Amino acid sequence: MLIISLLFLAYNALSWVLLFRDLWTLEVITTKFYPQWSNQIQNITNFLSIFKLNTVPTVVFIILIILLFYFYFKIINKSVSVKSVIICSICFQAIVFFSYPVLSTDVLSYILSDRVNVVYHQNVWTTKPNEFVKDPYYYLVYPIYKTNDWTNMTRIYGGVNQLIYSPVTALSGNDLIANLASHKLVVLFFVLATLLVIPSAMVFLNPLFIIETVGSGHNDIIMLFFTVLSLTFPNPILSGLFLGLATQVKTTPALLFVFLCLKMLSDLKIKKLILFILSYVLTVGVIYFFMGVNPTDTIVRTAGSINVYWQSLPMLIRSPILNYLLIVVLAFQAVRTLVYKLNIIEIFAQTLMIYLLFFLAAFWNWYPIWLLVLVPFLPEKSGIKPYILAFTFSSMLGYAAYWISLRFNYQFFLWPVIIYLTVLSGPAIICLQDIKKKYL
Repeated sequence: MLIISLLFLAYNALSWVLLFRDLWTLEVITTKFYPQWSNQIQNITNFLSIFKLNTVPTVVFIILIILLFYFYFKIINKSVSVKSVIICSICFQAIVFFSYPVLSTDVLSYILSDRVNVVYHQNVWTTKPNEFVKDPYYYLVYPIYKTNDWTNMTRIYGGVNQLIYSPVTALSGNDLIANLASHKLVVLFFVLATLLVIPSAMVFLNPLFIIETVGSGHNDIIMLFFTVLSLTFPNPILSGLFLGLATQVKTTPALLFVFLCLKMLSDLKIKKLILFILSYVLTVGVIYFFMGVNPTDTIVRTAGSINVYWQSLPMLIRSPILNYLLIVVLAFQAVRTLVYKLNIIEIFAQTLMIYLLFFLAAFWNWYPIWLLVLVPFLPEKSGIKPYILAFTFSSMLGYAAYWISLRFNYQFFLWPVIIYLTVLSGPAIICLQDIKKKYL
């Protein structure tokens, strides 16, 4: 535990060093938020420039990730008590709480979008943040997403997400540090809440999970918390309610809703199916009513957000054939669910992994945690577990591949291939091992 804690402390230090590689953000911080720190930040920037910030941090990051996952894999191969999991998880999350969200600054776009509601009193699902270009957070968000301007999009997250974050943003006011800290505290709360429901070493000691939740402040954990509750409660009304709440954070659980319905239909549990559907639809519908938009708007907004073509197969093969192949895959998995008595979580995990690896245009490195929280619900000898764990490791290395591309002519046409193959490498290696065991 001590060694891993030291590694996370080293990651914290690295995250702040990497911040000083972002000159635009530093300029915004010193002009819009903390002008009194201008001289100190400039002095630190000058000092760190001696250490070749375009190369050394990437090497350090790779070493840290390899070591973190090395110890992680050693731990999960042993019997770990629930008490140890809880203590270690809280300790590691507490450490990375103080890191800068350098791997992904989505939390800044959360804050800007929240301010549309709490500062300017506009509907975040109908009003774009770029209508408030004088807001200091606008300058933090816009340059970050040059290839896909999130300020030109209304909020793609649902009403539950807004209900949770709006009070937090209102209480934090204009202060950047207060906003970052409060948004991380929200994530920490839902991490701990999820930990109490499924105290799994594979989930809560995973470096990707630790860094991308409290470390980066991603709201995915709120969606995952309600998804876990839905899978935990056998009551169809409660299950539908919690899954509806999860969908009203991010829309991904809608796919799980479909597979659960197919499973109930296959098992001829018609009464349970009806109650589950009614509970889910009513939950989602009521929240949409208060949002002041209809589900079609959400689909349009989400479709716009996934057209980024970021480190994905659709980025390399921009062809509609992938859409047809996706329909085939979904239909095949649906038929399997209806015909065979298979574990529904395993079927869903397979489908979600295939979607993330081969069909999602905007794949972001923390998405494998969607799969990771399914691990406690999988059969003990499920074959997909090693794929999920390897996926978390290679996704983390994907950051390093991207940084290297920025150092060595990222416009070279092979870099997107290299970055995608880096992300794919984890599951691909497990696949090759399985083939070797089975046929050689």
